[in-house]
Amino acid sequence: VDELLKTGDVAKAADYLAKVERYAMEHNFPNEGVFEKIQDLKGIVAKAEERRAANQVIAQARVPYMYGYRLASQGRNLTQARAHVEEALSVLQEAQGRYPELADRVRQTQELIAQIDRMIAGAPPLGQATVSGPDSVAPGEVVHFEVSLTGGIPDYRPLDMGGYGLSTGV
Repeated sequence: VDELLKTGDVAKAADYLAKVERYAMEHNFPNEGVFEKIQDLKGIVAKAEERRAANQVIAQARVPYMYGYRLASQGRNLTQARAHVEEALSVLQEAQGRYPELADRVRQTQELIAQIDRMIAGAPPLGQATVSGPDSVAPGEVVHFEVSLTGGIPDYRPLDMGGYGLSTGV
């Protein structure tokens, strides 16, 4: 049972332990500490199952956490990065009541949200947009405009109008 636990095969360990316990009861082993050892192993198996379940929660939260972390580390799409990390935080907090060992992961996730908030607060104000391109266009003519922005929270993206700009502008 101990070897199965060391390899991480908790289900097989629990099954084998049940067989050992049944065998010990059927054959009336003398009290040589066998039953105490079985009870100790039952506790270890239960804790291993809890750890496995907690690790599944961590794995579920890892995907949005890492996506948000990557965006924030690149300084891009900070609002979206915060939303992803908040999603990871909600997964962790929801399970924290059942698995108190998730407290460190919850704190780590909250610290990342605080870091993203500091990055958003420290962003320079959005400057005036600069648009360059022709002043007039003939019907059916293809034109290109360049728009540049400075400052602001970096989660603006270019918008493709697909050639259907209105005469009043984009």
